[in-house]
Amino acid sequence: MMRRSLALLVLCLAFACGRDESVQPPQGPAAPPFPDRPPIIVISIDTLRSDRLPAYGYAAGETPAIDALRRDAILYERAYSHTPLTLPSHASILTGLLPGDHGVRDNQGYELNSASATYLPRELKQLGYATGAAVSAYVLRGEAGLADGFDVYEDDIDLRGGVALGGVARPGTASLEVIEPWLRKVAAEPFFLLFHLFEPHMPYEPPDPSRWADPYDGEVAAADAVVGRLLALLRELDAYERSAIVLLSDHGEGLGDHGELEHGIFLYREALQVPLLLKLPESHRRGDTVAAPVQLIDVLPTLLGIAGTEPPAGLPGASLLETPAGARRIHAETFYPRIHYGWSDLASVVEGDLHFIDGPDPELFDLADDPGETRNTLRENRRLAADLRTHLEGRRRPLEPPTAVDAETREKLAALGYLGGTAASPSGPLADPKAQLPTLEDLRRAAEHLARGEPEAAVPLYRRALTANPGMLDGWQTLGDVLLRLGRPDEAADAYLRAFELSGGDPDLGRRAAAAYEQLGLQHLRRRAWEAAREASRGAVDLDPERADAWNNLGVALYYLEERPSALDAWQRAVELDPRNLDTLYNLGTRAAELGHHDRARRALESFVEQAPPERYRTELRQARILLQRLGD
Repeated sequence: MMRRSLALLVLCLAFACGRDESVQPPQGPAAPPFPDRPPIIVISIDTLRSDRLPAYGYAAGETPAIDALRRDAILYERAYSHTPLTLPSHASILTGLLPGDHGVRDNQGYELNSASATYLPRELKQLGYATGAAVSAYVLRGEAGLADGFDVYEDDIDLRGGVALGGVARPGTASLEVIEPWLRKVAAEPFFLLFHLFEPHMPYEPPDPSRWADPYDGEVAAADAVVGRLLALLRELDAYERSAIVLLSDHGEGLGDHGELEHGIFLYREALQVPLLLKLPESHRRGDTVAAPVQLIDVLPTLLGIAGTEPPAGLPGASLLETPAGARRIHAETFYPRIHYGWSDLASVVEGDLHFIDGPDPELFDLADDPGETRNTLRENRRLAADLRTHLEGRRRPLEPPTAVDAETREKLAALGYLGGTAASPSGPLADPKAQLPTLEDLRRAAEHLARGEPEAAVPLYRRALTANPGMLDGWQTLGDVLLRLGRPDEAADAYLRAFELSGGDPDLGRRAAAAYEQLGLQHLRRRAWEAAREASRGAVDLDPERADAWNNLGVALYYLEERPSALDAWQRAVELDPRNLDTLYNLGTRAAELGHHDRARRALESFVEQAPPERYRTELRQARILLQRLGD
């Protein structure tokens, strides 16, 4: 009987029998009293793995500022993000909610509805805090829903000096410069600062690359230097000692550990485990280390408590200053492979030393014995894995499809290394991302060829990736871009149309396909292939009726195919769209005069004569004036 009771007890402990999944009441002493409304600073260092910091035992790094902060702070050995994507992760930090609950599932196509959540800057503002933010990447722009509750939200990345990555991210030094005047102004009062650094995000371009065997380490050192400048400024303003300072990262980086160089696709430890330091006012508990797993949604209740207010009931996180009873289940997800590649999304849960990753080919790892997650123990622990999978199924939230993004946003995200398209919801069984490592390698090599100015070499790599993954919207779009650049508009149009269909009709992709058809129509006109020119030009205007040049090309093709009334209508449409299109005005005017449409001819020719520069249109101007004289007789 004892043996059976003991066995049942062990099973209940292993499988959480009857466990209440809400956060348990704290154990141990309450948090110490803090000064009234101390300054609160959150320093977010994008894409920083905890195991690449000396504070976490890494030998090759140089981070004197973070090391000094660690001596004044509590270090959390095992802190986890809830998604390996920047915008959703920051939304979780600032709301205390998991991505499925705040609804932001990707870096694009989603906007945080902060009014429906407990939003940290708004809560602190209501307590009398001045609130400011400076962010260093386009994906965290205020219009994504993050600016609510901030008095100042510095995200003017496109216009300021020192901008990197084609104007869509800036060095941390530039972000510090733009927020410093505000910080000096509010330093004597309660204030909240969110300060975001883009380093060490791809591409890794440290200030002194020759110093570093690994450029990622150089970028970490560059971020550390900016942290040092910020901490020095806080000391100068007599704000450092009385402040609560959180230093964290939104997610980690693959660095090739499981075949992914960057982040977004997988949920292994290197993508989810992040640094987390908490310096309390007057450096209370300086030098402490917490070994128990914690999560980024614990930051909000922690900081509200430090500010002197009780966090709302029902939040899934708990204060970092309390020790919850029992093992917690820490959740993560990524829909990036589903949205952009047509592969399966993934979800994971960490419980103690166990990490279960759910997907078409699920995995279970023992983080204590196998921190590199190289041995899948699911076969030996099927019942435990089944329990964790059932738990995750109960936590799943359906994916609301992302909204289409405009062309400008798409280009900016691409410059940051993010895929820019969003596919319509795929149906049927989806591929496990692990099985697509050869495709990721093809895409990586193709991107390298493009970066070196070798587009021709990238084409077969994209084609091979797309043969294996015909539902990959971004691959078709990029292939179309490359082919159009190479002067192969027929192939480009086919690629764009595949992307257009996969997107469910994204207007920008329709415009790209129209541009390819327009270029193809022009090529056929030059070869005097009138029927082919007509079909290509008609394809362009069907996809994008606002393309004046395509209407002009269509008019030329129709004229030589002796469909002349239709040609005049096509040219008339082109002139309506672009009254300054001189070639179209001349075509319409001369051919309308030839066909006896005198009023239409006169209007077009008069407009042409008024606008055309003589140095370029000398012959045409002479002919237009002769025709106008005849039309006037």
